[in-house]
Amino acid sequence: MSDTNAQAAAAEPHKLEGIGGWLLVPVLSLIVGTAMLALFALMHSLDILDPPPGTWGNNVFASGEFFLGTFLVFSLATAAFGVYCIVTTFQRKQRAPLLMIAFMVLLIVWSIGNAAGLWFFGSDEELDAGMTDAIRGIVQTLFATAIWITYLRVSVRVKNTFVR
Repeated sequence: MSDTNAQAAAAEPHKLEGIGGWLLVPVLSLIVGTAMLALFALMHSLDILDPPPGTWGNNVFASGEFFLGTFLVFSLATAAFGVYCIVTTFQRKQRAPLLMIAFMVLLIVWSIGNAAGLWFFGSDEELDAGMTDAIRGIVQTLFATAIWITYLRVSVRVKNTFVR
């Protein structure tokens, strides 16, 4: 009887499952993205209290505080959602891939909001220095999101990992 089990186990191909392989890349991206959003919100919430001269935070206060406040709330909400996604991912819940995709889409929206804030409220120096980086960030986020959404939707490892 044990020979039959051993033969069946030997005939069965190795089942890809667990957070490993290429799945590590979107999971690490989720962790780093969440940490960066939280750090951004912390740094710019300090700017609300005392905006440095010549920065877009200072210009927002001169022309309207609403955008920066809304953007910070969105950043904090997205970071909180990222923490929820991380917890769900490590619990291997079935909805984790969909939540990771939603987080990636929120990062695209965040990148566009960041560029919009720079465009409308940035000083000339900030606009010259930062707009190219902001557009590059949007394009990179779009490209990475397209790749990882495809992976999360068709990967055998993802289907075998998130089963709870």
